[in-house]
Amino acid sequence: MAFCSGCGAALSDGASFCDQCGKQLSARVSALQMASSKYGSINLASELASKYAASAKLKVEINDTEFSLKKIEISPNPPRYSFFRFYWPFFIIALIACFIVTLIFAFIAAGVRNSEAGYALAEIMGYLSVPVVLVIGIFIAKKRREAANEELEAKERTLVRKSEDLKKKLAELRNEQNEINNALSEFKDIVPASMRSKEQMLKVKAMLETGKAGTFEEAVTKARNPQKG
Repeated sequence: MAFCSGCGAALSDGASFCDQCGKQLSARVSALQMASSKYGSINLASELASKYAASAKLKVEINDTEFSLKKIEISPNPPRYSFFRFYWPFFIIALIACFIVTLIFAFIAAGVRNSEAGYALAEIMGYLSVPVVLVIGIFIAKKRREAANEELEAKERTLVRKSEDLKKKLAELRNEQNEINNALSEFKDIVPASMRSKEQMLKVKAMLETGKAGTFEEAVTKARNPQKG
C-alpha cells in the first residue's frame, strides 16, 4: 500500500487525490496504486500499451515529416529566366523572314518591266523585315519571360507554404511526443527498458487476465523472463 507524501495517510486503490489532505498524487504514485491490485494492474498495462503505441507512432510520423522537410529545397536566391532566353529565336526568325520577303518581292519583280528596280525593292523589303521581326520579338519575349517567372514564383510560394506547414506539424508532433514521454518517464522505475513497448505491455496484460500473474510487477518479471515463468 502507498502512502501520501503530504500527510502520510494510506492511499486507497486507484486514488488520484489523498482522501485525508486532498493532495493530488503524482502519476507514479497513482501507477503504484493501480499496480497493487490485479484489475488495477490490467488497467495500467492497457494504459501503458496505448501510450507506448502512441509514442512509437509519433516517432515514425516525426521521422517521415523530417524527411519530407529535408526534400524541400528553397533557395535564398531563386533563379529567374532571362529575357535573352526567349528573345534569341527571333534572330533566326528575322533571318528567315528576310530571305522569304526578299524572295517574294524578287518573284514579283521578275514580272515587271523594270526588273532591276524591282530587285532593289525586294532587297530593301527583305532588310526592313529584320527590324520589324526583332521589335515584335521584344514584346513577345518579354511577355513569355514574365509568364515563365510568374510560374516559378507560384511554385516557390507553394514550396514555402508546404515547408511552413511541415514545420508547424513537426513542432506539434514533437510537443505531443514530449508530453507522452514525460508521462511515460513516471513509470520507468516499474517498467524496464526492454519492456517499454506496446507488444510487451500486451503480454503483461494477457498474463494478468489469464491469472498467470497477480500484480503488475509479477507480470512484468514473467514477461521479461518467460523461461522462469
